[in-house]
Amino acid sequence: MKKLNFLGAVLILALTACNPYGKKHMVGQVELFVKSSISAEQTQSAIFFMNEIGYNNSPVSAQLDKEGDTYLVRFVIQKDQFENPELLAAMQILKTGFSEKVFAKGKVRIDLCDENFKTVKSL
Repeated sequence: MKKLNFLGAVLILALTACNPYGKKHMVGQVELFVKSSISAEQTQSAIFFMNEIGYNNSPVSAQLDKEGDTYLVRFVIQKDQFENPELLAAMQILKTGFSEKVFAKGKVRIDLCDENFKTVKSL
């Protein structure tokens, strides 16, 4: 019986370690998934930035990743919001903020994604 419990625990750890979205952090109501290409310091800076601007008050999923020299900040957005001009303007402001406050003025791309983090629109 102890072997069975141990194998169950190992299986649960293996499944949670294989999360394709990255390591999950809760920032208020935001599920922030961070891929291994993002440092612990950058993760903490992102969490601080999101708290500072109040982006932690709505339930949303976001992901941080890096592709080449570009940092990706990806948000799950409802289908009817991909062309919302107010949302697009807010995302441009977030893009600048992430570049300046989180990624040391590095190149940032904002991706608006479906519920599986599949990119629908990039800014």
